[in-house]
Amino acid sequence: MRNSGMFFHGNGLSVRIDWEAFRPEFNRIHEKDRESKAGAKPFDVVLMLKLLVLQQLRNLSDDKTVWLFREQLKDLSLVDDNLPSTLRST
Repeated sequence: MRNSGMFFHGNGLSVRIDWEAFRPEFNRIHEKDRESKAGAKPFDVVLMLKLLVLQQLRNLSDDKTVWLFREQLKDLSLVDDNLPSTLRST
């Protein structure tokens, strides 16, 4: 199995793809008025795009993608109280 740190780093995609160029279009498509502030906030659209592209490039299942993402967060010591509960390790 590959090092989980390689999930996001070392793939060269950030150099080749301007991810932020997608944000205006995805925000326009994804935009909707929330009736209340209850419930989980939506994930960042660019983050979700990156995860979907990497998932396809590496032929990963949804569960494996989530697991690798969580491992990456642990490796980077980014897991804190502000992280949505859906991304925290169980």
